[in-house]
Amino acid sequence: MAKRIFSMVLALAMTLVMGITAGAVEPSDTVEYDGTSISYVNGGVMTGFDNMLPGVPYEGAIQLKNTGSKEANFYMDTEIVSTLLGVDNVKDTSYRVSLTVGDNVLVGYDAETDTVTGEIVGGEGTTGLEELNKTLPEYPLVATLKPGETVDVVLSIQPDAEQTDNAYISSLGRVEFRFKVSDVPDKGDDVQTGDDYIVFICGAVIVVGLILF
Repeated sequence: MAKRIFSMVLALAMTLVMGITAGAVEPSDTVEYDGTSISYVNGGVMTGFDNMLPGVPYEGAIQLKNTGSKEANFYMDTEIVSTLLGVDNVKDTSYRVSLTVGDNVLVGYDAETDTVTGEIVGGEGTTGLEELNKTLPEYPLVATLKPGETVDVVLSIQPDAEQTDNAYISSLGRVEFRFKVSDVPDKGDDVQTGDDYIVFICGAVIVVGLILF
């Protein structure tokens, strides 16, 4: 009887965890462009990845905001600085990952169902999340915002429940997001291309993941 009660409590707890992670995530920071430069509002950190459990999806978000007087293009580059692996000589795991900027899906889009299902990356013998470095282009245009408009960058990571083992306790990983912003040229202006056109650069937003189970 006690075992049955414990199983029911555990199932309820996992249901609550899944329900919490499935809801809309609030941005932990804002990347703000004022027409001349880019700044962070809360230090440039995306939260939501502490105490990760295998098999459970975790989400973090940051907001892009145009506070300038002109329409602006936002470009974003991502680099997996280190996989969620802080221990030497342990089996790597795989992750189901999605990365969206508003309606723009950079990673994890399923054309057949027209939904964001997540993309499985990593696995034993691979570099884990670092595989995303091969998938993402360098500084793609991710959003065009009018003055006062905002859009959320949302990253979802779900560690594989079967491949993840206890060697991952206290393992760390980082993902850096770099942004460049430029004003949309007025009609009749000369259109510039390349790095001369993308002129404003900010630092990095860092995602820190900690797996404890």
